[in-house]
Amino acid sequence: MHQPFKNRYIIIVQILTISRAIAAIAFISTALIPEYLNFATSIFIYACLTDILDGFLARKFSCSSKMGGTMDLFSDKYLTIISLIYAIARDFPILPCSIAILREIFLLSIRAIHIEGKSLFPPQRILGTIMVIPIWLGVILLLQYPQLIKLPRVFFEYYYWTIGILAFGNLSYKLITNWKPLIKSFKE
Repeated sequence: MHQPFKNRYIIIVQILTISRAIAAIAFISTALIPEYLNFATSIFIYACLTDILDGFLARKFSCSSKMGGTMDLFSDKYLTIISLIYAIARDFPILPCSIAILREIFLLSIRAIHIEGKSLFPPQRILGTIMVIPIWLGVILLLQYPQLIKLPRVFFEYYYWTIGILAFGNLSYKLITNWKPLIKSFKE
């Protein structure tokens, strides 16, 4: 691919990534205001779609960079944490949401540790997707509850407890499978 075209794709990917963080701010600023519910829903869906699109474009056009990957990771984690804060603000169980937030912040922090040039906890797209999709889907459902989504409130309580259990299990799995290098990194 010619360099000018690649540079254009890099710029597009970066704009999408940065716009996801901005969309998360717009979402959380409007999500609890009934008059802005449709706007909040639209902006949240936009943010979720940019996560798919920027990654696809970066891989397809080989225009990824360390900075771009870092910004993508930040934007993803920020949107996910904002999603969980929204559930807490809607008065859903704080403990499971806090466990999921703990997972997000821990993984974001621990990925900065490199041993022999490799990340201690490298991103795993499939496991990450298994965690993120239910969180984001829960927000979309919550945004339309109880106006359009006529589920009992207890459904959402079980839903967020399930997310908390999944987050705990996912984090436990990562710690168990990486405990030796993790201990080694503390000694260095």
